[in-house]
Amino acid sequence: MQLPGRWHCTFIDFEKCSSTKKPKNVTQICQFLTSPRMIALLASKHLNVNILKLRQSTKRYKQNISTHTFGDIMRVFGL
Repeated sequence: MQLPGRWHCTFIDFEKCSSTKKPKNVTQICQFLTSPRMIALLASKHLNVNILKLRQSTKRYKQNISTHTFGDIMRVFGL
């Protein structure tokens, strides 16, 4: 049950975890967060995400995986 005014946390399980040179979980979650259903949900919580900026940041991250490019993604969400 979700109480009014409280955040409801959901755990996303990507099933298996392994070390890889090209991680995909960051791009996967960004793709999920830009789905129409999630954009509507985020907007209903007054969290507007600049989809174009997020996609550009995700593309840069995928080309150059680093703390800096990951930070660019986090800044799109205001984090």
